[in-house]
This record gives sequence, C-alpha cells and structure tokens, in this order.
Amino acid sequence: MADPSQPLKVGLDLTFQGRISRQVLCGYLSRAMVISDCTAKALTLDDDLRMILNTGAKYIARSGGAWDPTRAYVESIGQQKAAIDRLHRSDDNLICEACIFEHVSPAVNDIRIPTWVLEAFDMPLEERHFSYKSMSPWWGPFRDHFGRGLSVPDIRRVETRMFFYYLACEHIDAGYEGLHLGQVHLTGTRDGTWEYWTEVVDKIRGHAAERSRRNHVLINAHTFGIIDTHGKLMFDFHAHPVRGRAPNGSFPHVASEEAPQEIVPGVGLGKNYLYLNHRDSIFTHSLGGTSPSGWDCARLPYLVELDNWNGYAPRLLDRPSYGEEISWWGFDEISWFANQPKWYRAQWLENTVKWIRTIDPVGHLEMPGRRTAAIRQEDGTILQTEYSASITSGSGDEEFIRNIWMRS
Repeated sequence: MADPSQPLKVGLDLTFQGRISRQVLCGYLSRAMVISDCTAKALTLDDDLRMILNTGAKYIARSGGAWDPTRAYVESIGQQKAAIDRLHRSDDNLICEACIFEHVSPAVNDIRIPTWVLEAFDMPLEERHFSYKSMSPWWGPFRDHFGRGLSVPDIRRVETRMFFYYLACEHIDAGYEGLHLGQVHLTGTRDGTWEYWTEVVDKIRGHAAERSRRNHVLINAHTFGIIDTHGKLMFDFHAHPVRGRAPNGSFPHVASEEAPQEIVPGVGLGKNYLYLNHRDSIFTHSLGGTSPSGWDCARLPYLVELDNWNGYAPRLLDRPSYGEEISWWGFDEISWFANQPKWYRAQWLENTVKWIRTIDPVGHLEMPGRRTAAIRQEDGTILQTEYSASITSGSGDEEFIRNIWMRS
C-alpha cells in the first residue's frame, strides 16, 4: 500500500475499476513523472522506487516500450512484470506506462505473429513473422522517414494494426495500465475518418477489459484530440510537448549559473507576458467531447512533457528561439532543461505548474524523472546521455518536485 508520508494532496482519489472518472484521472495526471525504462530495463529499480515513494509520483510515464521493437525486446516484456509487481507491492495505486511509437524497422521481421493476433483480425492462421515491408509505405516522406530502413508504419495496413495490437496486449499482460501511442497523426496520416486507429484502440480496450489489473487501460498519444468512428474521444487523455520560446530581447549565450537560457511556455512579448498562440501548443486547445469512460468535457485533460528528439541542433545551439523552431536554445526540451542551472530548473518547474493551472486547469506538467538528454560537459563538449532527477545518482531535482507536489 502507499506510504502515508508521501506528499499527496489530502483526499486525492486514485480508485477506478473498468472506467475512470475525471477526478481520478486528473489525480493521476497531477502526479505524473517520466522515468524512462524504469521497468523495461529495471537497471536502477531500487533508486527509481525510492524516488517514486519520496516524491509521491503515481503515473510513471515511458516506463516501458522501445523505439525500435526487436525480438529481444518483445521477449523481455513478460519479464518486466516482476519489476511492475515490485512497484505495486510498495504502492498499489501506481500506473506504469508503456510506449508504442511511430517507428518500425526490418527488426520486426524476426518477431513471430501469435495465433491469437491473427484470430483477432480474422487473418489466415499460418506460421509467419511480422513483415516490415507490409507495414511501411512504398513511397513518400514516411518511407525511410527516420533513416534508411526506418519508417513510419501506415495504420491503414493490417500488418501495422496487428503489430500495434500485439505490442499493446503484451504490455497490458505484463501489468502496464497506461499506453502512449506516439505520433498518431503520422501513422494515421491517410486514415481520413480514423476508422483504422479506432479499430486498433477498440481491440486494445477489449483486451484490457478482460486482462488488465483494473479492467481499463489509459491510452494517450501526441495529439490535440481525435474523435473516433463512434463519435467519442479516442484517448483517455492527450499528451504533447510543452513547446515554448525565449523572451524577447534574449541574446545568444551558453547557460551559466548567473545567466540561464530562459524559456516561457508560450509566445511572449516580454518576460512577463505570456500568450497561448505558439504554433503547435496544446494549451487551451485540447479537444473536448465524450471521454472513453463516458463523461463529457469541454477540453479533455492532458499532459505536457519535456520532450526529447535529437538532443541538439548544432546550427542553433545557444541561440534564443522565438517559436520559429521547436528547439529551445538549440536543444530539445529535456536537454535544454538539463543544461540550466539548478536554481532555474526549480524556478521553471514551479512557475510552469502555476502558469498551466491558471490558464488551463485541465493541463498538467509531467515532471522530469529520467530521460535521454544531451548534456554539456565541463570541457564544453556535449554528450548524449541521460538526465536524472535522483538525489542519489542524478541532479537532485526530485526534491524540487516533491516540494511542488507537497504544496499542490
């Protein structure tokens, strides 16, 4: 059971079964933290669990999943159950999230298709493996989108739908109660009515209703919102990068203790004026409708995260960004955060939480626990490594997070 000393808001309700209420959902989102590979690799599970209990995190984002699912990875999913079970023995309210991304490679050719997957899609029962060729587009920008042999799978293809369903079910059976489906507007670019994504999500929910711990799985994706073919919101909540820009008047410089590289979560005409019209910003733009659990909302609750992509862009490094680029001072969002002085990281987290609560209370900031980041070293070189908030093995930022949650 949960430790009563955890910094939880008094009366926070985290109980659900079969469906999830808006109140319970927002309770989880208000205590969301990304700890990449927490249960997928479980290399630092002891310290991750200590940080989870110390901060009071309840929704562990990107705990499982693989950018490039291989045979070795899918064979490890069942083994991840032991790590999830251990977390649940310490706090049975925890939700671990697995990711299924918008990326496939020829590695899928080594993964056998189980009979139950073929049956779910009324396909001929035959011994065969998944086919990269049958998932990836023949032409266009999504073929080799991430490099040669690294493509965005097309959700219109039954092979893609079977693969996503297979990954989702395997993770659900291992104990994951959250699924992040990545950039569905890439995989679903040609799914005009969203019928193919609706089919996959329906099948995943059907599996979760029978097999998951609380008979429901929280599904999200990078989107402002999608209405499925049933006329309901496709996802339990939405997710998106924070997005932001430097204040007007900023000048190029390397972040230092005295001069952080400032970012505001919106378009600013000055340091004290925030606006919501940043391109690709979800603030106040989350689509409303009827949720998968049946309740109506003007705007569906959502998470914003300090996202990662390529770490940094050399041509933009240490230059202020005003919204014309998605990078922040030449870094991706989490790398920017990791390179700022500690006092500014604490200030930025607290101010951003307050700002979101003021301008769009259905939004929540996903706290940074651990994530891939490009971090500048003492000699000035930039190393692709990991940012960690741990007080024992990382930056120590977990204390800021705990204090913010203690006050909210």
